[in-house]
Amino acid sequence: MYKKISVIHKSRQSIVWLCERSDGGRAVCKELCSDPKVYEKLKAAECRYIPKIYEINVISENEQGQKSLEIFEEYIEGKTLQELSLSYKEAVRAAVQLCRAVDGLHMLGIIHRDIKPSNIMLDGSGCLKIVDMSSARLFKEEMDKDTVCLGTEGFAAPEQYGYAQTDFRTDIFALGQTLRLVFENRERFPVGYIISRCTSFDPDKRFKSCKQIEFLLKISQPSKICAVIAAAAIVVTAVCISQNSITEPSAAESFETAAVYVQETAESSAETSAPVITETEQTFTAPITDEQTVFSEADVPENEPSELTETSFVTSESKLISDTSDVSENDTDPDYDYGTEELRLSLEAEYASSDEGYTGSDISEGFLFGYDIYADHIVITSYEGNDTEAVIPNEIDGLPVTEIADSAFAFKKITSVTIPDSVKVIQPSAFLMCSSLETASLGKNVEYIGMEAFMSCEKLRTVNMGEKVRYIGDQCFAGNARLEKIIMPDTVEYLGEGAFMLCNLRSFNIPAGVKVIKPYTFNGKPYSEDDGPYMSYLPPNIEEDMSTVEKIIPSTVKKIEHDAFSGIRSLEKVTVSEGVEVISAFAFHNCPMQDYVWVNETKARRECVFTLYLPESTVISDNTEDMSYEIIRY
Repeated sequence: MYKKISVIHKSRQSIVWLCERSDGGRAVCKELCSDPKVYEKLKAAECRYIPKIYEINVISENEQGQKSLEIFEEYIEGKTLQELSLSYKEAVRAAVQLCRAVDGLHMLGIIHRDIKPSNIMLDGSGCLKIVDMSSARLFKEEMDKDTVCLGTEGFAAPEQYGYAQTDFRTDIFALGQTLRLVFENRERFPVGYIISRCTSFDPDKRFKSCKQIEFLLKISQPSKICAVIAAAAIVVTAVCISQNSITEPSAAESFETAAVYVQETAESSAETSAPVITETEQTFTAPITDEQTVFSEADVPENEPSELTETSFVTSESKLISDTSDVSENDTDPDYDYGTEELRLSLEAEYASSDEGYTGSDISEGFLFGYDIYADHIVITSYEGNDTEAVIPNEIDGLPVTEIADSAFAFKKITSVTIPDSVKVIQPSAFLMCSSLETASLGKNVEYIGMEAFMSCEKLRTVNMGEKVRYIGDQCFAGNARLEKIIMPDTVEYLGEGAFMLCNLRSFNIPAGVKVIKPYTFNGKPYSEDDGPYMSYLPPNIEEDMSTVEKIIPSTVKKIEHDAFSGIRSLEKVTVSEGVEVISAFAFHNCPMQDYVWVNETKARRECVFTLYLPESTVISDNTEDMSYEIIRY
């Protein structure tokens, strides 16, 4: 049925032949040592992004149980991503397909373990295919580490060294490294943020699924929605110009230090060293990358200085900052984090899930909730009901419900959720990508809201946060395009990076307990002419807030990180109170200065200037030409 014609590729792991089928078509034959169950799953599933599997033959099996296979599969004619130079939009489209391809493998329980540009092809129609499954394996929960370590230098995740079992997050690491090369340093938001999260040394800090990455990539394509809102563009522009202001939702690029994790994993690797099999002339090296690491208009803490007016400023002349800043010398360290990393780790440890007192699991009467039973409390682990309005009970079987587990409601089609006052902890991803969720009442006693707990709930409009929240995790409410108002209690101690990125906040406060405003916490979407006509990523039926905003940063804040408020189109005046010691570069980047509105290919420039009222002692760190603000010192 198949006639071998010539060798296409040869390595230590496999030989690939070009074959001619009996019907005249072409195929490839791969001779390799691999798990036949992987190919059996692929053949049965017929994954769109994997070459079709025609035939699987087991040739031999050695003493270790490794099987030599002969795989006949579809021949893909095209070029690999390594051979192509893609425009930004083409790169985004390819990246979206790659996310779907890897997610398809993960849905089958398959870990690829060797995602890289040379293993990814685009055929003549632009359809992406992953062409090499020789390193793939099935995920097995009971395993501590892989039997054989495989990978490619620069794309292999740290866990591929042999100290732990590879899992789906391993592929997400390699996907991030692949995107880094595909986008060729054009890492505008959200690509830079995606790569940073994907390539975190700590697997727990990476994205949980490729669906999250796909969501962020989609909003990076303004052209996708241009056609939908083109009819409204002229009206929107008229409003923008008349009110002299534009607001755009938040964005994020999260960075976290991984030095502690690297040290721990290095020690673990040293204790359990294992031989590493790599491709020809390739060896493992750790891909070292340093991961850099709400207020209403009138809500100002009581300890704020008296209201500032222009006449009270010592410096009367405004100054346009370009590449230098006339700041009085002091001993402030611009890189000091004011203990926020230590605080984050301590709070995460304090509210981490524990098996202490666990007695079993059950499902509530009526099969609404799955839950774990402990000696003195209940943890909700899943939602099994069909009702769109989920009301969590205060107690089950006489025990209080105190916690919502990781991913308990993720991807569920609920429109509202009511969390009782008995609940104190909402773990990471608890309501991740609940795309129909519109209202969330968190109860009065919630203290901890984990990372990405309500991320990508695109219809979420209202959140009643309660009175005792201490921790709001990284990207906690990210991607909620309709979220307009957040009022946080002053009990909040840690407010995560990108907590409200890609939202449409019209009213928000900064809790008095927060010392550092982390990167991208309240920022809007950056604008670049390279992205094409400026369009909001918001759905066409969502009205943007065009009103001019003036903000006062309370004196309880000590540092404002990079991009904390950047891209907020309505923000035209900010007063920084005494007590704020450091403002990182880009903290207010791309506020109204140099915004553009496009109508029928006609560009109108706004002439408003962003004004920053700044104490004389406050340091602006790493100042660059991209900071173009009117700075008034007082």
